Amino acid sequence: MSDKPLAGLVTAIAIAPLCIFCVLGPAAVITAGGWVLTWLGGFAMPLIASALAVGGWFIWRVFSEVRQSARR
Repeated sequence: MSDKPLAGLVTAIAIAPLCIFCVLGPAAVITAGGWVLTWLGGFAMPLIASALAVGGWFIWRVFSEVRQSARR
């Protein structure tokens, strides 16, 4: 097998945060923007808009993944 059995685990520990950031990064930026606008505006409309934007983004990702896998 491998000379270093912990190499895969150490690599996973180093790479997992990068994967999480790449997957959740855009959603976190949109949500953070909504929170800032809500804090500045004093009402919930920007928060609702950012939540809808994140939801739409996730739905778009799911449908684009399904469409790409159907083409293969």
